[in-house]
Amino acid sequence: QIIAALPIDYIAQQAGVPTDGIFGGNFFTSFVVDEDYAAHTVRLLDSATFTPSANFVSVPVNLGSNVAFTRLDFRAPDGSELSGIFEIDSGMVGDLIFAEPFVKAHPALLGGKRVDLPSVTAVGGKMQLQAGRIPALTLGSFVLKEPVAVFASNAAGVLANAQIAGILGTGVLKRFHVIFDWPHQRMLLAPGPDMNLRSPTNCSGLSLRVSPPDYHRLLVNGVIAGSPAAQAGILAGDVIEAVTRGTGEPRPDEGLQLAIVIKELGEPNVSFVVLIERNGKPMQLKFVTRELY
Repeated sequence: QIIAALPIDYIAQQAGVPTDGIFGGNFFTSFVVDEDYAAHTVRLLDSATFTPSANFVSVPVNLGSNVAFTRLDFRAPDGSELSGIFEIDSGMVGDLIFAEPFVKAHPALLGGKRVDLPSVTAVGGKMQLQAGRIPALTLGSFVLKEPVAVFASNAAGVLANAQIAGILGTGVLKRFHVIFDWPHQRMLLAPGPDMNLRSPTNCSGLSLRVSPPDYHRLLVNGVIAGSPAAQAGILAGDVIEAVTRGTGEPRPDEGLQLAIVIKELGEPNVSFVVLIERNGKPMQLKFVTRELY
């Protein structure tokens, strides 16, 4: 197998768990890859003996240079119907990211409510992003209502490519039991338990990360302007020491886990008391989460 060496520290910082490497397309495309998100399992199957169950819907996939692409249909906020080629990235958090050239060619995508997100670091460097929703996304015979859409600007790499519309991420894929049948260039989908759930959003306005090797000390990477966290006075650079639902007294929590805190703060209409450290001084701040887009 071909091994590449590149800095991926940003993944551990944003995922909140130790991350030593990435499996790439060159590895997976030799197999049928069964990803059961509900069961938290991945199985590699032999394509020569694989036969899909009848309850799976087949979606055509095109493999170019071991990168998977599929065509998606979707509705813009003004009601217009659009279509585009999306790269499939099962490691990308979120529903959809639209490439900068595609957004410029279809400005109707920006007609809905949007917020500016704190900058995000990826392999290509830092990106400026806006987040909102589009009314509907069609994937095979399935229609997902109001998925979260992220719009890139000052983009590099794939999100600056005028040949594609964007990237399809885990936020959509995890709604299904997905089988990537790469040798036959198809993606097989069966509805999962989260199929019809509304896509969660950042309801606090906080962008959090960790600083390895300490995975239980949460750092505020940025705050969405006008969000509950911003209105409470939380600033980039603050350290989160405890998060308590309701009005309870927060105490420093050495077992904080980034994924759990992000999930809790993604619930709208919930009161939180947050204990932060700023310049060595503890502070308690309160806010009530709400959907921002």
